[in-house]
Amino acid sequence: STVPLSGTSMASPNAANAAAKLYAVNPGLTPAQAITILVETGRPIAEPFTGRIVDEVAAIARARRERSRRR
Repeated sequence: STVPLSGTSMASPNAANAAAKLYAVNPGLTPAQAITILVETGRPIAEPFTGRIVDEVAAIARARRERSRRR
């Protein structure tokens, strides 16, 4: 059986997982670049909440594009 969980205890491992995937497709990313990609490609959260929901597909696509630009 599963239990629904929320908050930073669940957000942190998901963000770390997404960042690891970005580094896998683009090892040259700096931490600041990875954060920027995750934030800028994230989807907005509905009111009254703030922040964004990580969109891994969009973030990975952008990390790949960034890598190909540096070649």
